[in-house]
Amino acid sequence: CIDFLCGSGSCNSMEAYPTSWKACLIGSLVLLMCMLVTYISAPVAHRITLQDDSIPEMSWSSVKLIFGSVLAETCFFVARILTRSQSELHEATDHLWKADFLIAASEYTVKVVYAGLIGSYNGYLVLEAPAAATFGFRQGGRPVIVPRLVGWAVAVPLLLLMHNRSFAGLGGEKHIALRSAPGMLLSSVYCLGSLLMLTTHSITGHWSLLVAIIASFALTCWDQTCLAFEFHGRDPIWRMKFGTIVWQQVSFAAYAFVLMGGQLGFISVKNEQLFYSVTDATVKVLSGALMQFVRHLHDMVCIALWARKTEAAQNDLSRVINRACVPMAAVDLHGSITEWNSSFEKTTGCLREDALQKCLQDVVAPTYKEKILEAMAKSISTPNAVQDAVEVHFQQNRQGPNPVSMIRFVPRLAENGDVTHLTLAGYDLTQICEMKATEENRSRLLGVVSHEIRSPLHGMMGLATTLEASQSDPRAKRQLNMIKQCAARLLDLVTNVMQMSSAEAKSCPGIGPETKEALQKVDLRDITEEVHTMLAMAVDKAGRPLLKA
Repeated sequence: CIDFLCGSGSCNSMEAYPTSWKACLIGSLVLLMCMLVTYISAPVAHRITLQDDSIPEMSWSSVKLIFGSVLAETCFFVARILTRSQSELHEATDHLWKADFLIAASEYTVKVVYAGLIGSYNGYLVLEAPAAATFGFRQGGRPVIVPRLVGWAVAVPLLLLMHNRSFAGLGGEKHIALRSAPGMLLSSVYCLGSLLMLTTHSITGHWSLLVAIIASFALTCWDQTCLAFEFHGRDPIWRMKFGTIVWQQVSFAAYAFVLMGGQLGFISVKNEQLFYSVTDATVKVLSGALMQFVRHLHDMVCIALWARKTEAAQNDLSRVINRACVPMAAVDLHGSITEWNSSFEKTTGCLREDALQKCLQDVVAPTYKEKILEAMAKSISTPNAVQDAVEVHFQQNRQGPNPVSMIRFVPRLAENGDVTHLTLAGYDLTQICEMKATEENRSRLLGVVSHEIRSPLHGMMGLATTLEASQSDPRAKRQLNMIKQCAARLLDLVTNVMQMSSAEAKSCPGIGPETKEALQKVDLRDITEEVHTMLAMAVDKAGRPLLKA
């Protein structure tokens, strides 16, 4: 709908050539044929001189009024240009305003030209209406001012197009121009037909033209109404736009009523020309004001729709942040928290209501405040660059370890590219840090225990070696040697544990070459003898030997 209101709509969904469009085209051809036959079959009235000098004076007064209307229209357009840089909406609809201004300027130019001709060339552009033009009510002799009717043949189609263009945002400018072309042609033809009707000496031609002109006016109104109803239900301000079309049709009907009333003698020549001189300017000013009001109302609807769309997008983003499974938040350029989802509540223990009243620097650990400010400044200064994640420790708001998260700042950009907010996307590292600390403690404990076990093992091995050297009994020597070997293997095991702990502390993938140095050659005979000795000395819980004789 926003694209349609801004003038980027299309007419693919509408009937390109409705019945009224075809009827106007056929009506134009029929009226032209009728005019041609009437012009050929009977002469037209002769030229006369105006007897009333006030008519040229009123024409010049009309020129002054029209210049005032032009000034008002120009002020509208200049105000539009001056406020263009303050609104992106104006840039989206400038083509509509410029075209409307050009159409209005053309229509004013036509009126100034024919009013000037009426005032300057008194008797050269005036014809005497014959008796046929009075419909038998009175004798002829009433003046018919040619420039005015010829001017209407140009100005009326322009007015019709300008009012139809109020729907250009929905239908597209090209479609509205093509859709209005037959109605514009028919309106121009029936204005010229009115001139011929008022100046022909043929009674049959006069009545034929009258009926054809009335029918042509009805066809034009029907076509305009059909065009308006093509957009019924699709335009939020359709009633206002349709009202301007009704106003234009009523004003045209008023012109026709005064014209016929003058020819019938109900309205004097002076009052008739006074009506034309005043309404040529004032009615157009009112029409222009209505069109300007419609355009501004059109802009207000666009702004309201954009605001609604922006609010919906903001609500969607807030909903995504609040329901995200990872910690997410948002801050403004000063660091004040504007969004704080439930995952961050679980991670930090800080409730959303409390977080929204604080700055981000107030919820992180004191040693990480500078780190946060530096990351924020970097994201604001280079919004298009991908920033590295930052490890942040938050203040402890609950029992347990300090919450830790890896967060990354993602800038939110306005249409002009400026940063408005920063979105935080994080990953909770608290459990990982706990596991890391536990692993470090385990490695440290193994290292300490292993180191403490090695000292008594060395003592046992030294004592066994001393006793073995002082013994002469082979059996006792074998037993002492077995004690020494068992202690040596236990020492090798403790040494391997210490090496593994050291490798984990240094984040090494393996135990390294040091483990290979602890490996020794295997003597199968010694192992077999050692197993035999141990089994020979082994007893159960009752003290009975396990090895049976």
